[in-house]
Amino acid sequence: MDDEMKDVLDTFAAECAEHIQKATDYILLLEGQRDEEALNGLFRAFHTIKGNALMLGFTRVGELAHSAENLMARLRNGSIVPSKQAIDLLLASLDSIGMLIAEQLEGTAEPLRIEELLLALEAVSAGTESPQNARLKMEAREKVKPLSAAPTAAPTAPLAAAPKHQAEAAQKPQTEAVPRRDLSILVVEDDFLSRRTLVAMLKPFGTCDIANNGQEAVEAFAGALEEKPYDLVCMDIMMPQMDGFEAVRQIRSAEMLAAIRKLKERDSKPRRFDRSDAVILMTSALDDPDSYINACYRCGANSYLVKPIMKDSLLAAIDRYGLN
Repeated sequence: MDDEMKDVLDTFAAECAEHIQKATDYILLLEGQRDEEALNGLFRAFHTIKGNALMLGFTRVGELAHSAENLMARLRNGSIVPSKQAIDLLLASLDSIGMLIAEQLEGTAEPLRIEELLLALEAVSAGTESPQNARLKMEAREKVKPLSAAPTAAPTAPLAAAPKHQAEAAQKPQTEAVPRRDLSILVVEDDFLSRRTLVAMLKPFGTCDIANNGQEAVEAFAGALEEKPYDLVCMDIMMPQMDGFEAVRQIRSAEMLAAIRKLKERDSKPRRFDRSDAVILMTSALDDPDSYINACYRCGANSYLVKPIMKDSLLAAIDRYGLN
């Protein structure tokens, strides 16, 4: 493991520990009452842990955080109440997330079993059965014998040798498309690890500026219109102060005002913001139709990427809009 990756993992572990502590404090506020700030804070904690965990390959952490996030979504919208059962499961989830992270970083010999906890979270979220029933279901599943392995397929016949001219062509080095390095990019993300990962992916394409929330993004974008407008904006949805939806709406309004000024000044020297609109990619760990519709049809974003963002998906989106 190189020093840079070790630094990233150490940062991930430290941030998760901070999220776990804050989430534990929020859970205590839910005992016997409904506290909107606590509900929102808890949802955001699990949401952030899930996104970073999946991005860094902590699959079991991401899976558990996702199940807890689903439970929090039901608590937030009032579908279920913050019962003692739900609170106990959330506390158990936080404890298990901490242990899973330590397990993967330190290489614990005995893996932590989280299957029963996942079933219990699913059951309470659905409001259909108790954790005890979920445990019984899990035990029943474990008693089922696995299916026998399928018979091994017969080996296929060797392929015929390719014609000489094809073989020679295959040996020639292929020329890869060289990414543009002059793009002006704005990365809007309040989470450190997500922000760092996006910047690392986008650096080959140009200069990356950073905004920590929607308000900073709107201000940065408005300022850039007068000098060097942004070609690409990667905008997270869930952020403090101003969310991504509102930020995109204000950015598109700023572009429209700039276009109007350009028309009024068409007889004078063209200004530097005489250009097409920026490509805006919205990012979120929420994979649901409502978020996509809000992003692409109501706010004016060009595309919607679900976290964890894979490099291939990001580069495909960049290429789709002619930025590569």
